[in-house]
Parts: sequence; C-alpha cells; structure tokens
Amino acid sequence: EDPVPPTPTRETNLNSAVPGVYVVEYKCTDKAGQTSQAQRNVTVKSRCPIPSGIANAAEPCKEGTDDIPHGSTCTPQCSGGTVPDENTITCTSDSDLSYTSKWDKLFSCGDSPCDAPNVAHVADGDHGPLSCAQASWQGGKYVLPSNRNCTPNCKKDG
Repeated sequence: EDPVPPTPTRETNLNSAVPGVYVVEYKCTDKAGQTSQAQRNVTVKSRCPIPSGIANAAEPCKEGTDDIPHGSTCTPQCSGGTVPDENTITCTSDSDLSYTSKWDKLFSCGDSPCDAPNVAHVADGDHGPLSCAQASWQGGKYVLPSNRNCTPNCKKDG
C-alpha cells in the first residue's frame, strides 16, 4: 500500500503590516492520527518612510514608492545638478528587540565636485600629482568642492 503523506497545517495571527512578535504554529498529522507540532516566533519590524524635506532631492529613493522594508536600502537621488553625499542609506533599528525601524543615516544633496586641473610641476599627493591644495581623492581622481578656488600646490625646489 502506498504511504499517505502527512497533512501539514499552519496556524498564525501574523499581520506583516503591524510590527510585533507573532507565534506561528505548525502541525502535521499522519494517516494514523499522530500529530507533531512546532512553534516559531516571527518578528515583524516597521517599514521606513521615504525620506522627506531634503533640499534638491528628486524622488528621494531610486527604489521608489511609499516606504522601504526593514533591512532594505534606499539609493538617494538628487535633482538640479546636485549629487547625494551618501550612496545608500539602510532601513534598520536600534536593536534586535526593537520593532521600530529608522534610517541608519540621512543624506543631503549638494553641488557636484569638479575635477582638479591637470597641470605640470605640482607636488605629489597620496594618490599622485595633486594640483590644488583643496582637492580630495574621490572616485579614483582628485576633485575640488564646487564653488571653491584652486590654490596651486607647486613642487618646492630643493
């Protein structure tokens, strides 16, 4: 005679829209009426609202819509020629015991930096020739903050 597989069931009051801890109970009964059960706690954390009130933010998160699930990231987007100061922000919480989610950091939209000029007879920086004293290394090149002047960083004789 072919064995009859047990019939599994799941009982829960889990509501993924309401943060909290829920108990999910699994039961399995075989054809002889023997039952086995197990319980598991499931924690539902709140979602993070899309960041708002950020000057020059386009649709603030590339991922879009109304809110972002706990543990997910937001890729900031800016408008008007500005760029975000963070590549991503993450929806997280203060601890594993907290149901309330929040952004791990916020972002702002600022002017896009300019490439530092490439000129001869400049002193070396940590990453090669550094033409302007105000330049910093970003994205594999030296850049100047926008709306800043360049103070030449000339080689010293001697």
